[in-house]
Amino acid sequence: MTDNKLKVLMIGPDPNEKGGIASVVNQYYEADLNQLIILKYIPTMKSGTKLFKFMYFIKCMMQYIGTIKNYEIIHIHMSSRGSFRRKKYFIKIAKIFDKKIIIHLHSGEFHQFYYNESDEKQKNVIRITFSLANKVIVLSEEWRDFLSEICDINKISILYNSVQLREITDKNYDHKDILFLGRLSKGKGIDDLLDIFPQIISGNQNAHMYLAGDGDIDRYKTICVKKGIENHVTFLGWVSGFEKQEYLAKCSIFVLPSYHEGMPMSLLEAMSQGCAVVTTGVGGIPRVIENEKNGLLIDPGDQKALANCIITLLNNPFLKKTLGEAAYLTIYEKFNINKTILRLIQLYQEARED
Repeated sequence: MTDNKLKVLMIGPDPNEKGGIASVVNQYYEADLNQLIILKYIPTMKSGTKLFKFMYFIKCMMQYIGTIKNYEIIHIHMSSRGSFRRKKYFIKIAKIFDKKIIIHLHSGEFHQFYYNESDEKQKNVIRITFSLANKVIVLSEEWRDFLSEICDINKISILYNSVQLREITDKNYDHKDILFLGRLSKGKGIDDLLDIFPQIISGNQNAHMYLAGDGDIDRYKTICVKKGIENHVTFLGWVSGFEKQEYLAKCSIFVLPSYHEGMPMSLLEAMSQGCAVVTTGVGGIPRVIENEKNGLLIDPGDQKALANCIITLLNNPFLKKTLGEAAYLTIYEKFNINKTILRLIQLYQEARED
């Protein structure tokens, strides 16, 4: 019955790229979405020089035009800024070919891109682009409410990010290892984290923080030396695959003090490994974390609360274990990739019938 299978052409970054969208795409393949539908993935962005990126884009666009006629649904993963500017061309072409279009918005900063960084001409381009879609997928209720100011709310569907559930074995909640996953930047709260870390280690000499991500690593290393915390902080660079799982298993506390988020994959991955979480109530995070039940929520920039939460967890292994186990249960019940795949296929079917 192959002819009845959904035929989906998916557009997004190279699966080996850093960031949440690539993680989402990889999760879909790990969950065998490509076995349930006829799926082709065309990457449209790969890191490199400006010339390399441009040539890569042109190559992908040619492949897209040569392939699109064989598919009925075009699923476009989109962020903000450069991602939007690239993807709008794929959307226009899909419309020319009279295909069903799904825009899957991932950016935690799209509202900033729209309201603070776009003039009226670009705002109009954004609204027109979203009007071409048959469906728009967002990561949380909060993002649905925001996007309803840009496009028809009846087009918008919520699809939470999700992860594969892995078996937890022998997690040691007595250890005082802390993990951060993501880009090292002020927007992710790294400056706040380093500001309060001298206070953390003053009462917990065995505390150690692992910063896993790219960004201005040299600058942050210099800050650590100035604060005298360099022996308590390890910069891992970007980690993925087995190495990432190793640190998720090793660390009992995960911290993500971001100022903006969609629904961060790193948070879900940490919860799936039973980590006790300290994070901020931004974007879709409050849909995942119920404060003091499966994690600890603070306001972005609240350094006092950030320090207090980390110190409380370091001094209370039982609380870490309780929150970590509740976090794991949350992933099992609500953010399991197998349930998400079924919902995604349902959205494909609805788009086909639109």
